[in-house]
Amino acid sequence: MLSDMSIDYDNRLEQKRGPHPSEQMLAALARGLRLSLEERDHLFHLGRYAVPQRGRLADHVNPAMMRILDGLDGTAAQVISHLGETLRQTRLAVALLGDDSVHTGIEISTTVGSPTRPRGSSSPCGITPG
Repeated sequence: MLSDMSIDYDNRLEQKRGPHPSEQMLAALARGLRLSLEERDHLFHLGRYAVPQRGRLADHVNPAMMRILDGLDGTAAQVISHLGETLRQTRLAVALLGDDSVHTGIEISTTVGSPTRPRGSSSPCGITPG
């Protein structure tokens, strides 16, 4: 599986039998292929989508950082944005801290919760009063 895309879906796209890939799928491909910002922009252009805007502090993880993270596979490590959003996690970080890719809204920020309070819980250790 490449970039959270099944092999079957990839084959259908290559053979022009699949649907037009979504912006989310192009972003996943860019991450999986470790594309630079320029290469990612070109991929979006080929997919006939607007190029994602680049902010001063974007949510794009550069290819060099992704290679470093790949080398830390036996370690719990993650890349956090300037907003406290988890951008990438190693497998051990997912096992230890949970899969941050499933969170949405304000719960996506690591600064909202605490290590003793599971996300979505309003009290420490997930205990709900009464």
